[in-house]
Formats: sequence, C-alpha cells, structure tokens
Amino acid sequence: MTAICHIAPIPLLSRVLSMEETHHLVIADLIYSDPRYLAYYQNRIARGDFVILDSAAFENQGALTELPMASLITKQVGAALNLQPSEVVLPDDMDDAAKTIEWATIASDRFFEFGYEGQMMAVPHGKTYAEYLATAKELLDGVRGVTTLGVQEEVEELFDKERLDVVRDLKSHNPDVQIHLLGVTEHALELQHPDTKALVRTCDTAKFVVWGLNKYETYPTLKGQEMPPYPGRDSVGGRWGYFNYKTEDGLALHQVRENIRYWREFLDV
Repeated sequence: MTAICHIAPIPLLSRVLSMEETHHLVIADLIYSDPRYLAYYQNRIARGDFVILDSAAFENQGALTELPMASLITKQVGAALNLQPSEVVLPDDMDDAAKTIEWATIASDRFFEFGYEGQMMAVPHGKTYAEYLATAKELLDGVRGVTTLGVQEEVEELFDKERLDVVRDLKSHNPDVQIHLLGVTEHALELQHPDTKALVRTCDTAKFVVWGLNKYETYPTLKGQEMPPYPGRDSVGGRWGYFNYKTEDGLALHQVRENIRYWREFLDV
C-alpha cells in the first residue's frame, strides 16, 4: 500500500482529515508558531498515526532565509523534541550533493545527541544521475539513522526519467530502503502505476486538498490528461497563507474529503 500525507490548512484539519488517514507530514516552523497545529498532530501521534517532520523548504522556495543551516537544524531538532514525530526529514541542498551529505550527517548527529529515537529520511541530489545514485548510497550507508529516501518531483525533469523508474533503481540497490515521494506531479501518474503500492511507502502533497477547495474532483483515472488543471496554492492563500485558509463552503469541503477518500481507497490504505 501507499499512504498519502495530505497537507491541509490548519483551520480545516479536523474538518477534512478523517480518522482513516493514518500518515501525515508536518512543517517544523508551524510546530513552533501555531499551538493548534502542534496539538492536532500530537493527538494523531498519540492514537498511533505515523507523522513525518519536515522543514519549510517548499514554502520558503524563492525567499531568502535569515537563519544559517546550523540554526535551521537546531530549530528542527527543537520541533522534533516537542512533537516526537515518527520520522524526520534531514536537510538537503538541491544544488549540491556534497552539502546534502554534510548537512544530513550534522543533523543526524544532533538528533541522536538530543535523544531522538524515530526514523530519519534523507533526500539525495546530483548533477548527473550517477551522482544522484551515489549520493543516495552514501546517505544510506554513511549517515546514522537513515532508513528512508525521499524522491522529489524534479527528478523527472533533471534526469529525463519517470519518477517510478528512479524509485526502482533505488530499491534495486537497497531492497530494504523505504521510499517517500516528496510531492505529487500534476498528472499523478506515479501514484496510479500498479508498482507504486509495492515500492512506495508514503508521499506528501497539498494538491488533492487544493483541487477540492477549488471544487475539482480528482478521481484516479489512469489517464494523466484527464486530471483537472491544478490551480496552485495561490488560489487558496499562497504558499504560507494556505496554512491559515478558512472556508465555510460545504461543497468545497465535501470535495476535499471525497478526493482524499478516492485516493485512499485506490491505494488500498
């Protein structure tokens, strides 16, 4: 099976995520800044859900950050100590494989230093596909605690390969590695392939929620061209504003819940 971690606005969490959703991805910055967000996911962990703690890399894309990497790692470690997540995503640099390994190693050591006992996910990068695979091997073999690899949407464009082919290669080198897809493509074909359920543990996305809030149905069709146009988070507040988006539109909320249900049932979760 493959579980989707649906990223939803904080005011709508309890209205669109049912108790049947058992896997989640949360943002470290919001764990610090919003007690409602922290409390909601603490309760999900208490009931046995699997919760992944990530940084705000997507939300901060294109924006300068005032914090150096050491401070960002400290912030994520602090968030992990507050939340006690099932897994943490180690920091990475999309443009530099060596820095990705260095930062992941430093962060892993810090998590161990402060007594974190959960799983760790690393995200490989490379200028070439060979470097990408070599980085993945180094992260798995050389960084303490790494049991999961995160595979970004961008691999399709960077290496001219279907993302599921990248997953197959990573699994062929280490059959025991767990795979998480970071984001879902707008055609969602990687989720609709029969091999996905066997190879991919989890993925995270706000897309099915955003589609629903815009009243688009996203039933799995096995035909990418039949997916509706993706309106983006700008339609519901923007990258950061999305997390505080509110609506009383019953039809929109119903469509979000239906989109989530469609994909949960399709992926046999």
